[in-house]
Amino acid sequence: MRKVGIAAAVALLTTCLLGLPSAVASASPPKSTSTLVPLSQAYLYADTPGSTDPTSPFAAGTPMNAASSPNSISSQFTLDAMTDLTISPPPGQTLAAGHDYGNGAPSGGTVHMSFGSGFCEGPGNYYGNVIVATTAHLDQVTMDPSGNVTAFAATVRCGVKSGAVITATWAFNVTSTTPHKGYYLVQNDGAVVGFGNDSYLEYLGRYVANFKEQIVSMAVTPDGAGYWLVGDAGGVYTFGDASFFGGMLGVPLNRPIVGFAATSDGKGYWLVASDGGILSFGDASFQGSMGGTHLNQPIVGITASPGGGYWMVASDGGIFSFGVPYFGSMGAVRLNMPVVGMAATPGGDGYWLVASDGGVFTFGAATFHGSTGSIQLTQPVVGLLPGSDGNGYWLAASDGGVFAFNEPFAGSLGGQGLAGISAIAS
Repeated sequence: MRKVGIAAAVALLTTCLLGLPSAVASASPPKSTSTLVPLSQAYLYADTPGSTDPTSPFAAGTPMNAASSPNSISSQFTLDAMTDLTISPPPGQTLAAGHDYGNGAPSGGTVHMSFGSGFCEGPGNYYGNVIVATTAHLDQVTMDPSGNVTAFAATVRCGVKSGAVITATWAFNVTSTTPHKGYYLVQNDGAVVGFGNDSYLEYLGRYVANFKEQIVSMAVTPDGAGYWLVGDAGGVYTFGDASFFGGMLGVPLNRPIVGFAATSDGKGYWLVASDGGILSFGDASFQGSMGGTHLNQPIVGITASPGGGYWMVASDGGIFSFGVPYFGSMGAVRLNMPVVGMAATPGGDGYWLVASDGGVFTFGAATFHGSTGSIQLTQPVVGLLPGSDGNGYWLAASDGGVFAFNEPFAGSLGGQGLAGISAIAS
């Protein structure tokens, strides 16, 4: 199920995240999410064409469900001004997750969003601009036996002729989706887009974040209810139930941070720099590093074993293991294109390497299911994500293209003109 598939690249950048931060997906079994507090929050943002400065929300709050009739969403919150949202399907139809509703949307129906004296309900007028479309993508919806909506999550867009976009993400009483059954793409500006049943995290994160660094990695907590982002200057940003244990933002580094890996219990993490320096936080134990050692090529990634310890990989395919077995490398082999990342098997008994042309190299128990090494790509591959059982994987390219091998394809951002995807995670 594609979560955000709007045509314009600007619109894609403005439909990814809403929320506030609270301060490598592990191979351990997902924990129960029954004790998690259901998420209820809504944010509205404005975006204008050509703007390079992210905006702050002009409305935000905790939604209240006020559905007065079955099979229709009606929700409000008050902050500065009353803001409300109504989503209704066409007569005789039932609201369903994964559908797009509103003016010009495939599923039809009506969408109305108001905020103070402004409103979105096309065709109409919004502050002097003619509204050309008001649509809502419904990620989650649950109803009681009478058909009254009890929980929902939706992304709402109001487009006007000037090219401006009013965007909201609206979550009421939603709980975490099952982790590791879909995937997220993260852009180097921190925007996150989910595919498959991985949509919950889109409603945890900050919609647009003016980070002072390029985001290079993302990792999801073991229960799938939060995530970390890490930047090349060492900043660590936490969302949902991901905990902050420290970072290096503001501290002079010899080389930029290029990778991040979380411990299997989610109570610690490692950062790795391009010179092989390791920084450990929380219950992540320092097992050694390559900092201060001459490297033939820079380090480009790190992956952790569920039992502790970690591997680092260099762009020439060289592998450096600390507290974990060594299964082999490509360090002595001439490569067509440089290695850009690696991932461990769920049991920690092998690993995959991936090159920028999509070539895949397997070691130990990691199995080969295909690659794009012989295919002409529009943009280079940036990462590899194994499936939860290790019997397949996805590759992600910097333009948001996703290539699935023995795993279901759930959508991508390919063909949208993007070039800033930095990682894939689940």
